[in-house]
Amino acid sequence: MSAAFKKLGFDIIAVDKFLPKSPKVMITKLDLTQACNQQLVFDWISLPQVHGVFLAPPCGTASLARNIQDPAEPDLPQPLRSWEKPDGLPDLTELDFLRVSQANILYDFTAACQDLCTKLGKFCVCENPRDSLFWQTTPWIDRQHTTQDVEQCHQACAYGSKRPKWTKLLGNFPEIAAVNLVCPGDHFHEPWGRRRLENRRVFATALEVHYPTNLCDAIASAFAAAFRRKGLQPHFGVNSNLAARAFADNQPPSNKVATFLPDFKAKFIRILHDNVQIWPISALDISSAKLLHTAKLGGDDMQQLTLALQTQCIQWQFDVAFSNFDCLIFPCFVELQLFGLLWSEEEFVRKALEAKHPLSVEDVWMPYMPT
Repeated sequence: MSAAFKKLGFDIIAVDKFLPKSPKVMITKLDLTQACNQQLVFDWISLPQVHGVFLAPPCGTASLARNIQDPAEPDLPQPLRSWEKPDGLPDLTELDFLRVSQANILYDFTAACQDLCTKLGKFCVCENPRDSLFWQTTPWIDRQHTTQDVEQCHQACAYGSKRPKWTKLLGNFPEIAAVNLVCPGDHFHEPWGRRRLENRRVFATALEVHYPTNLCDAIASAFAAAFRRKGLQPHFGVNSNLAARAFADNQPPSNKVATFLPDFKAKFIRILHDNVQIWPISALDISSAKLLHTAKLGGDDMQQLTLALQTQCIQWQFDVAFSNFDCLIFPCFVELQLFGLLWSEEEFVRKALEAKHPLSVEDVWMPYMPT
């Protein structure tokens, strides 16, 4: 998720109790069952430069998959909560009691974060499986600020996952409703049930905890659309460390240092429905253009579809206003395409001669180093 925000130019603080083997961004390791660490996060949220928060409390103890029992497998995980007792069953003992108690601490913290964000006018989203008992726990139900709640459910396979898992996002801003894709029915699903993972058997639901890249991008784009509505824009600049490495003739392996010329002299989009261009109305010459990205988007009505299109365009750093699509019958799906218009050979040479080096001394700030 953090990498998706970084791609859009936003600085992030990622927090987790465990560190992955190869994180894509820097992660701050915190045990959020500890009051001191919770206060640290509350202090971060209260900072003026923090504008959004994404929350994903653990759902293991609240999963309805625990209710799936098989007499042939007596070692299956047992239910720890129920619809009648969402905060925990009364007869829990030892490790199960500890797990539920720690999860409840995190659920209380999650609800407090959502309340604080709404109170301070900051955007916040909480994620959990649609049928998770987390949504029924006392801390979540008893939140103080719920008038701005916006709920939206989607299926993970529509964003590239292997199974049609239903997930709910609950935010305090309307743009999160754009994350709403459901299975189009045109692909194969991996089966549910128990699966072998290395030397142990686990529920297939445990294999769906990682967000597919397209879903991360969609959530980040929804936040970006809300930030934009509020007048907040990301800053895309050359990292001073990358510039210093370039001056030292130690080029980084990535392409984050600006090039002499943009790859394309212009970019444009078009929208197809059933492989027919419906926007813009005028014909487009794509013979000298390269198709850069495509996205299949849908909506139950014009407003929902337009929001999905605008959110995707923001992710592509493309600003466009759409007119009505009178030819569409809702609900429907369309294909959004982003093209880059190629330079001619003569244009490229002329522009290259006119361009300054992106790391020229007058353009790069370097810190004062006393001798």
